[in-house]
Amino acid sequence: MSPASVKKAGLIAATVSLMFTGIQCSLQNPVAPSWEADINVPLLTSNTYIGDFLGLKNSGSKDPFVPVILGATSITGQVREVDVSALSGMVSNGAVNYDLENRLAIGLDTAVIYISRDPATVYQAPEVVIGPLRIEAAEVDANGNVIQSRTTKINMTLTEKEMAVLTDESGTVYVGYYLVTSGTNGLSVNIQPTDYLKTAVLISVRTKVN
Repeated sequence: MSPASVKKAGLIAATVSLMFTGIQCSLQNPVAPSWEADINVPLLTSNTYIGDFLGLKNSGSKDPFVPVILGATSITGQVREVDVSALSGMVSNGAVNYDLENRLAIGLDTAVIYISRDPATVYQAPEVVIGPLRIEAAEVDANGNVIQSRTTKINMTLTEKEMAVLTDESGTVYVGYYLVTSGTNGLSVNIQPTDYLKTAVLISVRTKVN
């Protein structure tokens, strides 16, 4: 056998030996590799129009409104069922990502989200409460017309007790919200029926994956 052939055979033998060594080590330490992954689950997405505060049936339509002076008022949202089964697992931490775009000529003094595993207790005895939050009014011009929306982004860490509710084996929670505004502070503003408050809330968790 030539020197080149001997050298090649030696390299093959060394490679095979390393392969078997690796297999042996794997068998002696049968621990599956794991890593962490982020899971985002939508909790609440809604558009609240100015007509909802005014109690109008054509909320969100394109019919023009006359200038108004809005006093203090509030909105209690309908309870919604939310599928959070994707959160089940070995969760090490979690947070709420709250994204609000306000194109209303009014601000909100209070914005609260209520969560419970029982729809009957969402408002009476909620298990998780997010807020209260304060939201600024959209930017208006000298004539009271909205010219620029305001965006608010909030990240809140959830406690272990709150995460236990959201990762319950039932995979379902019920969500409601409560909004309060002091109105236009006695000022007349031109409000378009399509002006809105857009709310998007995500639950973000980090879980181990094997």
